[in-house]
Amino acid sequence: MHTMNIEQAKQLSLTNILSSVGCKPSRQRGKRLFYLSPFRNEKIPSFLVNTDTNTWYDFGMSAGGDIIDFVRHYAHIENVSNALHWLSYHSSGVPSVKLPAPESKPKVELEKQQVYTIQTLAYRPLLDYLARRGITSDVAIKYCKEIWYPYNGKTYFGVAFPTRSESYEVRNCYHKRCVGHKDISFISISQDRSTSDCCVFEGFIDFLSYVMFYRQKHPIAQHFLCDCIILNSVACLKKVLPELERYATIHCYLDNDESGRLAMEHIRTLYPQAFSDESSRFAPINDLNDYLIHVLGLVKE
Repeated sequence: MHTMNIEQAKQLSLTNILSSVGCKPSRQRGKRLFYLSPFRNEKIPSFLVNTDTNTWYDFGMSAGGDIIDFVRHYAHIENVSNALHWLSYHSSGVPSVKLPAPESKPKVELEKQQVYTIQTLAYRPLLDYLARRGITSDVAIKYCKEIWYPYNGKTYFGVAFPTRSESYEVRNCYHKRCVGHKDISFISISQDRSTSDCCVFEGFIDFLSYVMFYRQKHPIAQHFLCDCIILNSVACLKKVLPELERYATIHCYLDNDESGRLAMEHIRTLYPQAFSDESSRFAPINDLNDYLIHVLGLVKE
């Protein structure tokens, strides 16, 4: 039997390989297919395949990759060579896919050791950017910083939101980046008081939007102080799950899209008594910041 090389393997259709081992998609949203994980028994689909890139991601184990990575996880194979043997044996009749040429995009995550400057948020274009999203300067300055960083020989700036790992989520009207390692953020609005409630958000702009609603005593916000946890990406969901155990009520303000609903289902499954779906209260609007923009009558960028 001829063993294929890496490039040949990556041309195989991941969905057809999954089908060959008995995995069928539970549902489809455009180019995204959701499966019950082939790595464990579960009732809620947590395994995502992007047919456009021929890649997968498993929310339950916070891991993903290409077709070779899948085989190594599925068949418990340590090296690429044996994974290629496995694919050569199991891929008879499996059609290949034509992947689009990779786009030339800036690297999303900047290395933490790279030189950058953190200071008080004061640069008017950044404050104006947040104002267009409904966030007032006093709220922005309280929770965010201003960052200046080099990239490809140029200097860029952005709104910086700290994580628990001393890294930063960075936003401006053009880019979304991470300086340092991707991690969750934790903010105790309750300060010195203990609280039995927490709110979970997908991104920090949603958290800032919640603060705006809370200050305005808007009914979408809780009428009491809560701790706040920001995922900064649904890929960080696994990191936050142990943190939720100590709360009596978990208010989930996640996005009204497939990944947001999937993340909420995981939280609901683990903490059924504590789980509270707050996202449905601003549906069909996608996220809390979009809802703030809608309430304020602003025009979304």
